[in-house]
Amino acid sequence: MIQHSKWILPLTVATLFITGCSAGGSSTPSSSPTATSSDAITTSADCIGVTLQATAASARWESQDHPQLQAALAKYAPNAEVDFVNAEGSAATQLTQAEAFITKGCKVLIVAPVDGVADGQIAQKAQAAGVKLIAYDALILNAPVDAYVSFDNVKVGELMGTWVQQNTKQGDTIGIISGSPTDNNATMFQQGALNILQPLFDSGDRVQGYKTMTPDWSSANAQTEAEQMLSQLNNNVQAVVVGNDNLATGVIAALKEQGLNGKVGVTGQDATVVGLQQIVTGDQGMTVWKPIAQEADAAAQLAAYMLNGTQPPASLLNGTTDNGSGTPIPSVLLTPISVTLDNMESTVIQAGVATKDQICQGLPQPCALQ
Repeated sequence: MIQHSKWILPLTVATLFITGCSAGGSSTPSSSPTATSSDAITTSADCIGVTLQATAASARWESQDHPQLQAALAKYAPNAEVDFVNAEGSAATQLTQAEAFITKGCKVLIVAPVDGVADGQIAQKAQAAGVKLIAYDALILNAPVDAYVSFDNVKVGELMGTWVQQNTKQGDTIGIISGSPTDNNATMFQQGALNILQPLFDSGDRVQGYKTMTPDWSSANAQTEAEQMLSQLNNNVQAVVVGNDNLATGVIAALKEQGLNGKVGVTGQDATVVGLQQIVTGDQGMTVWKPIAQEADAAAQLAAYMLNGTQPPASLLNGTTDNGSGTPIPSVLLTPISVTLDNMESTVIQAGVATKDQICQGLPQPCALQ
């Protein structure tokens, strides 16, 4: 079993003071911020390759991670050429993308793995070529990785499980529809939820009625699974632990077919606009917000230090992670936040993840946020 460090500390922004230059790179738009003398870690003109996971799995990859990483890399590595691609859910595509970056001469790869096991090939090829590798958001397993940046993913699941515990009663039946079986994060989310709920299942206080994982983080697959769950349980389910907002959309569609939306508690993750809208309408109870700006900032800092050939400061790293390779991976582990209708304004709206108007657009009026 993969174990994270048990302690989570605030992320400390570490900077070196050297002359900054304007951002460069084939995928950096002219509107990207320019690094200042107090921001830049390196002025190296070398290449950083970034391959993200899948737009279909969550809107966050292109709406949040891509622009946040782009801005942070322009800040900390202002002269580096930064290339972005998206593997769109294919481990084979991601391997090809990484190989292309290595062939091109990129010295650092940031990989948000599609498949934690299959992407071990990327890690092996990067090590053989002397290329530094940062596993971003999810682990690459059983292979050499230079650094890991993510959130405490067990805690993500624990936030989901806690919400379900607090919003169900003795004897209630709970379903679990997790993410992709090839994504180690999905396993950890489920593990976290079960940390809270398994004791209730064991005691008979709650009933585990259904448990599955969802190939490709597909909303359509989640809807099919939810339909199967409702059929097997004769609609007797009071809450569903759902791996993210995209899957929640599919689960809610199945609930709507039975007139159960808003009556069955549904969790989510990623604080997407759609997920936030589903909370406002009452179809979804909560989402887990992972402040992507923090994650992108940490990954960009690490990439810049690696590109510069210097050791990242201890203050930037707050733990280690066992990925099965036999070598603890230096890690930045950040703290996720539970978002409900009650705290939506003070969390994601205040942070600029989405505006009230964006969330309320297209919803029945009056909107609960206005």
